[in-house]
Amino acid sequence: MGDRTGGHHGGLQECAGGQRVRRPGALKRGEHVVALLTGSLLSLLLAAVSARLGRARVLAILFTLGALAPLTAALSPWAPLLLLVAAMAVFTTTAGNGILAVYATQAAPQPQRPTVIGLFSLCYQMGGAFGPAVAAMITLS
Repeated sequence: MGDRTGGHHGGLQECAGGQRVRRPGALKRGEHVVALLTGSLLSLLLAAVSARLGRARVLAILFTLGALAPLTAALSPWAPLLLLVAAMAVFTTTAGNGILAVYATQAAPQPQRPTVIGLFSLCYQMGGAFGPAVAAMITLS
């Protein structure tokens, strides 16, 4: 059967008799995809207007939303707000990757730019790979 927490059934959990019922406040199947797509589209819009906003404003937006997303996720049990948090997290990571890569590349001398792009991408991906493991170690210790 499935798990009894509802994690793999879109907020459904089994009750006596094998029926599946939706937990109050649980997300419906596919709602997380909407949050992911929304965050991605918003990051595309920020990238398009980032030159007009200026570096300081763009960084302020990314750092503010990047800090608010995990805090809100940790403090809110309300499912619709968690969808917004997921969209914010996707927005900040996706926009941050593209915009910060441009900033890093512009700061490097022309002959070193391919290396800078490669190192930036490597560090970004390594953060995605090791970040959750480090967070789990900190949380569990």
